[in-house]
Amino acid sequence: MAYLSLDNVKISGISTVVPNREVVNLEFYKSEANIEKIVSLTGINNRRESKHLSARMLCLEACKRLMNALEWEPSQIDLIVFVTQTPERMIPGGASKLQDQLGIPNTCMVVDVNQGCSGYVYGLSLATSLLSNGTIHKALLCVGDTMSQIVDKNNLGTATIFSDAGSCTALAYNPNMRSMDFNLQTDGSGRDLIHQSSMHTALSMDGTGIYVFGLKEIKKNINELLKITALSADQIDVFVMHQANKLLNDSIVKQLGQEPDKFPESLSMYGNTSNTTIPLTICLHHERFNKNNNGTLCCFAGFGVGLTWGSAIVDLEDSLILDIIEIRDERD
Repeated sequence: MAYLSLDNVKISGISTVVPNREVVNLEFYKSEANIEKIVSLTGINNRRESKHLSARMLCLEACKRLMNALEWEPSQIDLIVFVTQTPERMIPGGASKLQDQLGIPNTCMVVDVNQGCSGYVYGLSLATSLLSNGTIHKALLCVGDTMSQIVDKNNLGTATIFSDAGSCTALAYNPNMRSMDFNLQTDGSGRDLIHQSSMHTALSMDGTGIYVFGLKEIKKNINELLKITALSADQIDVFVMHQANKLLNDSIVKQLGQEPDKFPESLSMYGNTSNTTIPLTICLHHERFNKNNNGTLCCFAGFGVGLTWGSAIVDLEDSLILDIIEIRDERD
C-alpha cells in the first residue's frame, strides 16, 4: 500500500478557471435519439469546451488570480507541479512555461506529471511531500485538462461527458497543520479502459469497465485510509469525489453509507473535467468551505486513467476558496 502521512503543509487557497464556451448536451445533440437517456444516466447537461485554450493557459489564469488574492509574490514560489494529460507539446513540459509567464525566478523547481482523473490527489501528495520538510516554503499545484480537444465529437459516450478546466492550489509550509494522509493505488492491467493510442487519435473509453472498477475499488480505498488514520466516515465533514458520472458517483455514495449532502457535485453544470473535478467542485461550493471557521475535514477521492486511484484526508481550515471564473477562448 502506498500510504503517506505528511506533516507541516497548509492548503492556502484554491482557484479554478473554465473556458467561456458552454455546451448544453440536450441542445447540441438534440438530433440524437438517445441523448435524453445519456444525460439522465451521466447527469451531465452542461459542459465547457475550448478550441484554443490549453490546460496550461487555464492554469496560468488560475495561478494569477489566486496569487493576487493571497498577496503572494512570484519571488516567494519555490515549486510548481503541473498535472495534465493534455499538454500543448511533448517537449518541454508546461511547468517551465508557467514559471516564466508568472515571473517566478529561476530558483524555482518545476515538475510535470502526466496523470488523469486521479491527478489532483496524486499531484497534491507529490507537492506536499516536497514541502513537508521545510526547505521549500511555497508551491503552486497546477492541475488541468482540455479533454474536449481529444474526444471524437460523434462518439456520444465520450463527447457528452468530458469538459475543460484548469486549477491552482497554493500550498505553504506550516508546522501547525494537521497531517495530510494519502492512500494511492495503481493497476496497469486496466490501462486500456481509457486510452489515447497516439497524439493524433481520439480518446477511447470502456464505460462499463470503468463503472465496475469504480464500484470495486473506491469504497475499499477510502475505508482503508479511514482505518489507518483512526477516523470514521462520520467524522469526515465533506467527501469531494472525482466527478465521473452520476450513475457511478451515486453508487459510491450509497456504498459509503453517508448522507448525500456530504458529497457536493459539479457534474450537472460542468461535466467531467478529468483531473480538475475535485478543485472545481470545491470552488463551485466556495461559500460552503469559506464560511466554516472551524475548518472542514475533507476526504478527496480521484480515480480513472491508468488505472490509478487514490484518496486523501485534508483539512481545509482557513483555506481561501475562490469562486469559478471563466475566460475567453483565445490564443495567447
